[in-house]
Amino acid sequence: MEAVVTKQGRFSRIVGMFLGLGFGGLVLLLGPFNNGFFPIGPAVAGQSSSTTTTTVPQPGCNSDADCDDDDGCTTDTCTDAGCVHTDATGFDAVSCKLTAIQDLLNSTPPDQRGGDRLGTKLSGRITGAIAKLEAARAADAGSKKQKARLKAVNKLIKNFTNLVQHGLAKGKIDPTVAAQLLDLANGASSGVVPLRS
Repeated sequence: MEAVVTKQGRFSRIVGMFLGLGFGGLVLLLGPFNNGFFPIGPAVAGQSSSTTTTTVPQPGCNSDADCDDDDGCTTDTCTDAGCVHTDATGFDAVSCKLTAIQDLLNSTPPDQRGGDRLGTKLSGRITGAIAKLEAARAADAGSKKQKARLKAVNKLIKNFTNLVQHGLAKGKIDPTVAAQLLDLANGASSGVVPLRS
């Protein structure tokens, strides 16, 4: 690097190495002049031959377990874009709804699901529906046997729905619990329709 300076009316050409001193946000470049240094110009602080890059972690997941949404009717997958929740289809879509009903009945206090007697009836309908559904799954696709078993599944779900609605009307089943049971039952019944076609 070269610098041209004025001293006593004449030009001196100085060639040499320069020292950069930092003062806060300003860096002055100094070059040798006689026995001292003279400033030859400022440089912007932060300009250097090397840089540091910081990668900010993006929100997302590290494994499929991080994406668990506590919904048995979805398959939870961790991808580069984040969590993806895929709805179950076919027999699995019906099965997960029926299983969710059974879990809800088992976890609800008896006095909120109509007492032991009604609770036993409700659980029995769902247990029967699950058994018929699995039997239909095992049958040949589109066969009369499969369609008959699927019809039985729908009949049991409809009977379950009627029991819940009756219990709700009589004040035996907690309204919140009844709403959840009916929603799951409707979802299961809707899932059977394409299986029968």
